[in-house]
Amino acid sequence: PLLSGPGLNKHQAELLSGALKASLPPQLLPDVLAAACAPAGGHAPAPGAGATPPATAAAGGAWNEHAVAVVQAAVNAKPPLSAAQVARLAAACQRASATPELAASVKFAKLVLSLVKQYPQQAAGAKAQLEAAAAACRCFMTRPLAAAVARL
Repeated sequence: PLLSGPGLNKHQAELLSGALKASLPPQLLPDVLAAACAPAGGHAPAPGAGATPPATAAAGGAWNEHAVAVVQAAVNAKPPLSAAQVARLAAACQRASATPELAASVKFAKLVLSLVKQYPQQAAGAKAQLEAAAAACRCFMTRPLAAAVARL
């Protein structure tokens, strides 16, 4: 719930990121990413279930820079993700890109770029959402991000 809500602060994000890197088993990282895509106040799947909430959920819109840092830490660990899981992350990124704070965020642009570069086959199915997220970005990484998405 903390990841999908707007109240995540810098200290909580640092703690969560550190725990992801240091002590969380890699097989649970997809569940962390699913929780990040859960709607604010919604419920994440049962641990180990590997399931993700429906793509129509209002996830991602409540993200802030700190939540993006936690999601980035999980993605950087390169957990095995299915095309459906990457599609849900891409949809959450598209919704998050509508917030002015994240549209101008270099951290957010790096997250979208990480999804494209680390999961190219899975991300190809979510190209429309990734294109929309890239188009909404207003930082110096907008052009390289759009070019990377176009290559999918």
